Amino acid sequence: MPNDHQSPPSLPGPSDIPVVQFDVVLREELQLISNRRQVLFPHIVNRDGSPITEIHSPASSPDAKNDPDDEVTRQRGHALDKHLAGLAFSGGGIRSASFAIGVLQGLASLKLLNWFDYLSTVSGGGYAGRSAGARGCGDPRRGHRLHDSAGGG
Repeated sequence: MPNDHQSPPSLPGPSDIPVVQFDVVLREELQLISNRRQVLFPHIVNRDGSPITEIHSPASSPDAKNDPDDEVTRQRGHALDKHLAGLAFSGGGIRSASFAIGVLQGLASLKLLNWFDYLSTVSGGGYAGRSAGARGCGDPRRGHRLHDSAGGG
């Protein structure tokens, strides 16, 4: 006779979840942004005319210990040098959704949406943001640019 009183599987505890340092996450995020920009804007170079390069962690010997705080400071410096830009839409129901869609359409008609690296939304503003994201807008790997599919022009 089977045992109907089996204990449920145990959930992973904090020690089972791998820890990823913030500097690693930030470095990878900046690299993704750099890759996206290279695809969307292949002829744009750094201010000094040099080609845009990958973001690397500092070279270290096996004996050297990198201080995560120092690495975060270094990556933040890279982020500031990249002149990152974000677009944020707040909440407020259908009115904020309508406003956000109008802003997206206006920026798309001016061919400016690809210049934004981040999109942050909440509540009603999220409808417009999710709509743009659902269509793969701005994902150069899928052959999309935001101004191609955000509606309007």
